[in-house]
Amino acid sequence: MPPDGRRRLPPALLKAVLALGVTLAVFGVSRFRGGPIGDASPGDPDDRALVRANLAETLGLLLGQAVSPDAVEWADAPGNDEAPSALGSPIIVWCVAHPPGEAAVDVFRVPMRLGRTGIPVSVGAPVNVSRTPHGDERLLAWAPERAVWGVGLDGHLTTLTYVDLGVDTTPTELGFATRALARVAARQAWGLPRSPRRLDVQLVEPARGVTATLLPEGATLALSPETTLTLNAKTGALEPAGWGRVQTGSADSGEWLSLLADTLRHSALVGTARVVALEASLFQLRDWIERARHALFPTAADREPVGASVDVPSAHLDQWPPPPLPVPGTVPGSEAFEGEGAWASPVPERTTVLRTFLRVDPARPYERVYLFAFDMRALALRFVAGTRDPRSTTGVRGTGRIVEEDKAGLVAAFNGGFKIEHGAFGTVESRGVVIPPTPGWATVAVDADGRARFGVWDVDGALPESVFSLRQNLPPLIADGQVNPTRVRQWGQLVARLDAEHTPRSALGVSDGGILLYAWSLAASADQMGEAMRRAGARFAMHLDMNPGHTGLSFLAPGEPLDGPPRVLGAGAPEMDHRADRWSGVETRDFFYLVERSRMGPNVTTTARADEPEDLGTARLTEDEPAVRVWRFDRLTAALVPGVADTAQSTEPPRALRLPAPPRAWLEVGLRARDDAFGLIAGGATLVAPKVEAMTWWVDEVGAPRMGRWTRRPEPWPRDLVQGPVLVDAGRLVQALDVAVVATPIAPGEAAPESMVGLGLDAAGRMLVAVGPAGSPSALARALVDRGAVHALSTTQRSTPETGLLRRLALEGDRLVERSTPDGPGTPVDLRPRLGTVFAFYPRPPEVFARSTVTFKDGPADTASP
Repeated sequence: MPPDGRRRLPPALLKAVLALGVTLAVFGVSRFRGGPIGDASPGDPDDRALVRANLAETLGLLLGQAVSPDAVEWADAPGNDEAPSALGSPIIVWCVAHPPGEAAVDVFRVPMRLGRTGIPVSVGAPVNVSRTPHGDERLLAWAPERAVWGVGLDGHLTTLTYVDLGVDTTPTELGFATRALARVAARQAWGLPRSPRRLDVQLVEPARGVTATLLPEGATLALSPETTLTLNAKTGALEPAGWGRVQTGSADSGEWLSLLADTLRHSALVGTARVVALEASLFQLRDWIERARHALFPTAADREPVGASVDVPSAHLDQWPPPPLPVPGTVPGSEAFEGEGAWASPVPERTTVLRTFLRVDPARPYERVYLFAFDMRALALRFVAGTRDPRSTTGVRGTGRIVEEDKAGLVAAFNGGFKIEHGAFGTVESRGVVIPPTPGWATVAVDADGRARFGVWDVDGALPESVFSLRQNLPPLIADGQVNPTRVRQWGQLVARLDAEHTPRSALGVSDGGILLYAWSLAASADQMGEAMRRAGARFAMHLDMNPGHTGLSFLAPGEPLDGPPRVLGAGAPEMDHRADRWSGVETRDFFYLVERSRMGPNVTTTARADEPEDLGTARLTEDEPAVRVWRFDRLTAALVPGVADTAQSTEPPRALRLPAPPRAWLEVGLRARDDAFGLIAGGATLVAPKVEAMTWWVDEVGAPRMGRWTRRPEPWPRDLVQGPVLVDAGRLVQALDVAVVATPIAPGEAAPESMVGLGLDAAGRMLVAVGPAGSPSALARALVDRGAVHALSTTQRSTPETGLLRRLALEGDRLVERSTPDGPGTPVDLRPRLGTVFAFYPRPPEVFARSTVTFKDGPADTASP
């Protein structure tokens, strides 16, 4: 017996027991992997249906979502060559699932191992590979490490995505630490220690019934029986190329600090709250060091205190360059710090961009908020969604690059807003909805011509046709000139702890006069950014991105379109964390850029318009109807010159003729009746007060012609306004036309004039003038509708010998001449007052391409009112 008193099995018996155990284990494993003898394999239809049902039930419990058995597919795991598709095999399951009660689905990838009866006995971590809560995915083709799916709405696929999880696209030039962080981030996103290859095909036209087949180097995409596309995953080429645009998935960037923050936020061990606490601590440490340094070694800025807040008038369109910003001192007679509040051009010979700075923090007089003003009469705004951020919730990804044709007129570029982890704020690029906009958020919406509208989004439904690109970010920083009107206290990552921290921040806004304003500070709170924007005259402003490395502005050099990146002139301010190539290639994060309107690319929907009257010829809709002559006036507006007879009826004394500009055309529209029931304002003189609900033509505050039913509004009235009997109302002919034109002989024996004038406005805001015989208002109305008039009225109630006579005018030196054709010889013209009112057509002032708005809804033309 052994010394410890325990009995032991003889060595021979022990070996026999071990051998028996190994034999049973091998037999069990073979039975487990191969299934019972005579059973059907998972390749048989009946068995696959059973396995599919088991997998769907398991996935539903695992994901907490609804999974249909028809939406489950699987393939053998990589390296499973021993017993492919057999029970007990490791497999990769692909499925689409959706939250209960919701229609949108996502694509999931889950590693599993099947048990003897087709029930999973081992389940790995599921990965949502599409992550598009607003998209409707359909799995088209699958393999262990590759898949193709489509995403769209209502069965129409707009994007086809190819993913190869077996390829690592992490940039090899990254440092060791950055590559390690990138691999951790990839595991969090994909469940694998690598950034896979991804290609998105944005289809030109949505397609139904799409099928896909995986190839060794990509996939085929059958849009219809007649149309099949081939996608080469290695080269990113699509054949034929005209059916879609291929976007290559962007690998993790080399910004190690951003990678670290994102990795920690998504970590179950750390999480967002601890990351925010760490960020706040770092910001507070930096602020303490800066305050201590300036207390020990004060600078000139420290010796010039920061003034208190004051009321500041908004900048207006006619104030470019804008006036200096007032900088009050805390001590009577004190002067502003050198350069503070004074606008200056940061780029030589570029007059459309100005820069200044303000100090708004009395406790930190050394900190500056830099302000950039852009003249939106000459510039257009563009928005670009990043290839990675904000991450798409619909399957439509951003391009991340400047339009090639816009490079000829580039002016500047600056950062966009928050990532989706900080809030699903609406993002639209070139009509592609990356994230659907949400009512209530501060929004800048840009049309295809680069016009920018700022306001709180109020559209719940389809995207209005006028919106080409869009970006939302938080509630408004300024609305109606008031800082933080909603009293929000979650500016930083939707976490209130970062609101008051002094960190790099940026903001974007617009003044009353249409000046675009961008603000940036190295260290400011959200309220201080708002105060600086308010002092600069911002009517509406929105908070953009924040924190180091995420904010800034670069000046870009204009030049001819090149295959290479745009040339960067430098940073907007010396303190900015400037990366020269930040917006030169394909950017992972969203950004804005400005381009000269005269050198914009093909996204422009309107071409340069002629500022001469366009003769549309005569319109005779029926043989029995008299001919009507129609002209169109594009980029022209009008001033009213009251006739001698009209002025004599007024109680106001006549005024000297003052036109805003030399006229391009001159048209008498006839006399007004002495007991006129319609309003008439000419050159600011109210000859007859406007009548409510009467059809009205007027000129708005920026010189654009408007037309519609007049609504009650207090004075001051528009500078020019005329009302008259309705010819066309909201695109419809008025059935009962009560337009009586009195033919008044001028002298005994002279024939009575018989012309009348109709004035209209089309949907594009262009003026239409029709001249026809008196007594035929219906012919006048039909001619105007045929030429696109939405509204029209008759301006003539008593005609004269010159009613309807259009003179083409031009300025030769300092002399105004009349021409029969645009390029013909000129003869001196006499513009002495006529008997009746005259329309003097002159070029419109430059259009403002930025403004704040009350609504983003596209209302019908007949709702237009002053």
